[in-house]
Amino acid sequence: MATTLQILTGILTMNDDEFFAIKDEDLRSRESWLLDQDYFGIAINVPRHLSTELHDHLPLIVATRFDGERDWDLNLNGNCLLIGTNMIDGSVHYTHLLRSDKELTDRGGEETQSQESRPSDEELEGEAAQLLDINIRDLLDIPWSYGKWVFGVIHYDWLSNLAPIKLDGDAQLDLIEPITFDPELYARATTDLVQENNIEMPEHGTSYTVTCHSDPMKPHLIVDGAFSIYARRYNLLSEYIQAEINAVIPVSLLLLQPNCEEPWHYSWVVPAHGDPLEKGDTAEGKFSIDIQIATGNPGPPPGDYISYLILAGHIYGPQNLNITK
Repeated sequence: MATTLQILTGILTMNDDEFFAIKDEDLRSRESWLLDQDYFGIAINVPRHLSTELHDHLPLIVATRFDGERDWDLNLNGNCLLIGTNMIDGSVHYTHLLRSDKELTDRGGEETQSQESRPSDEELEGEAAQLLDINIRDLLDIPWSYGKWVFGVIHYDWLSNLAPIKLDGDAQLDLIEPITFDPELYARATTDLVQENNIEMPEHGTSYTVTCHSDPMKPHLIVDGAFSIYARRYNLLSEYIQAEINAVIPVSLLLLQPNCEEPWHYSWVVPAHGDPLEKGDTAEGKFSIDIQIATGNPGPPPGDYISYLILAGHIYGPQNLNITK
């Protein structure tokens, strides 16, 4: 079976100028090539560099191949999220990739499909390929100046490759707000949890688990993680706010169900410990977080979910999660 990297190389590798000149017939030709591949999944690409003075949009090419059963259960319009991480300030942004404003406010279309009888297995045996040209700037509020971003697309339990881009424009780095970190809030969010969890420290990157711990009143979601990442400017503290904390790391968690209006989205900040760091040094740490306490938000209702963790511009997952009463 072909890999996402092979699909990326086969039809999505273009020079920066080609992204702004691609025509519909080019997309259809590449669709035909993709349909002939032994592949199920989703791949994306964006220009590596973009001048904000020369261009007013940011093209994203999305390539996906799927079968009829998946299209019925998890159609693209209802189950694709665009994830963008601003690598200048660490903020994570997401939005539905394909849903229109009408689809987000009027659920009639999905209700109509749910009332239709499911097609037979024979009718769902077919396979399809699709290439889309999306303007990211229409979907996410991206400052049209100097910037560095990393984009990914989640199609429920399918995760695309990551696509980085550098925006050339006026630099305004001095205006970046530092990440706030409240040691007392972090302490409350880790009360009664084992801070040194059993997750093995990765050589580089992040490992995580999400588990549901029930108490007599309500379930609590516990996220355990370990990370080893290169510190960026926004991670570093101007001074120690607590002994041995040398960086603060923003973390986001997404919980998805099929055809959900919005994912459950949680964000918090965890510390890295050790000697003082400079930009590019390795920041390491482990965390065990009670999501409800860390965010002040109620947990999602019981059910089956898919989880993704977003940290340092990377998307980790998918992982299955069952939330019980």
